[in-house]
Amino acid sequence: YHDLLYTALLSPSYRINDDITAYFSYQRGEKSGAALNVNFVSGRVDPESTNAYELGLKTILFDRTLTFNTDIYYMDIRDYQSAVRVVDEFTTATNIANGQANPVAYVTAQGNVDHARVQGWEFDLAYSGIPFTALRFSGAYTDAYFVKFENAAFPDEEAYLSTAAKPYTDQNGANIPGVSKWTGNIGAEFRHPVFTDKTFHASFNTSFNSRYNNIADTNTSNSDFAWVGGGSRTDASIGLTTQNDFDISIIARNLFDDRKHEPGWISYTPYAYPRWLGISLSGKL
Repeated sequence: YHDLLYTALLSPSYRINDDITAYFSYQRGEKSGAALNVNFVSGRVDPESTNAYELGLKTILFDRTLTFNTDIYYMDIRDYQSAVRVVDEFTTATNIANGQANPVAYVTAQGNVDHARVQGWEFDLAYSGIPFTALRFSGAYTDAYFVKFENAAFPDEEAYLSTAAKPYTDQNGANIPGVSKWTGNIGAEFRHPVFTDKTFHASFNTSFNSRYNNIADTNTSNSDFAWVGGGSRTDASIGLTTQNDFDISIIARNLFDDRKHEPGWISYTPYAYPRWLGISLSGKL
């Protein structure tokens, strides 16, 4: 496989005042294509190209204690690389040689979706106006869908609908698997001097997301059985740091033991992060 990929970036900004800056950006990117083998026959995946536009604000407010950044964006994707339904030329030739009445065979293989789109809104906020405390909050809304995808494999539970006359299904307007509509993150850290030469610290961080269709299923066909429910994960720590940067901390990962899982038509994947508690020691010599 050999190809030439083109990228571009344009990002002007305008300083409204000392605390607020507006910006716009345009970026073009391309993801390399590939040569591949589809059941003994050479195939090709075309490069994926994206034109992305972003409009946003960067601000520092309230005597520089509050940082608030936000943006809206739009991404137009052509030749989106995904699993698609294509003719299995080897099996088809074999079927023809054997005199089958409906010789054309299909297989799910890596290929290109004509057109996809991702658009949404993002923000992040950090506040340091409370003594010894830092607060963080961020969130995003993502609308990711196929604009034109007319050769998708049927979801596994609808495979019986596949016929010689209709070997694949139309997913125009369907959500792109693996993407949550809503995501967010909230966290806080408290640091305070104690015992003259030491610092007590405590922190937590909670990330959350709405439901999404599991891209790790047997294919990317938006199976009704592959939806993963929304959930959250909280990590926390508490510890003590000395002046020479020696630190001892108690750490909790997935503190509330959120055990959501990733289902599939014929699979079940346990959540990758069961609750974990530990002690961390670090320092410099």
